[in-house]
Amino acid sequence: MAFSIFNKQRKSKKSNAILDSLMTVVVLLVIAVSTVMVWNVWKDLSPSLYEEVSGNAEATASLDVVENKYTSVMDGAFLFIFIGLWLTTLVASWMIDTHPIFFVVSLILFVFVLGLSVYIGNFYEEFITSEDMNETYQYFPATHYIMTNLLIVTIIIGASIMIVLYGKSRQ
Repeated sequence: MAFSIFNKQRKSKKSNAILDSLMTVVVLLVIAVSTVMVWNVWKDLSPSLYEEVSGNAEATASLDVVENKYTSVMDGAFLFIFIGLWLTTLVASWMIDTHPIFFVVSLILFVFVLGLSVYIGNFYEEFITSEDMNETYQYFPATHYIMTNLLIVTIIIGASIMIVLYGKSRQ
């Protein structure tokens, strides 16, 4: 019964610009941190893996593929997911019919999202530049650029969502 009440509240929700912006920022953080952590673990484990399969040319070739392609594929995937989330959110915002009075509320709440994006961006920067990461961020230029400029990215995402959400003509 509580689930059905939650669904009713969720369906009638008109002002989603803030939650969509926040969700996009959090998803980007999770993807960026996990991608970089996996690469860092790979760099630590790859010498011993190459030792284990030194006699097997096929296994060595498979390890070479991971070594040579992971960073470019995952950096491109991060950029693809970033653009996909943004476009999906814009399309979803276009489909919602909102009243302009919600713009003021969204603008006030957007300030809090901007504050959170500053903290998330600082967390990423401290995490990525720690000694344990061994300058791994250099392998992921697009990811690093977006995450270190997260405040600007959040402003652009949130502003575009609010423009699409509240800027369309009412019929």
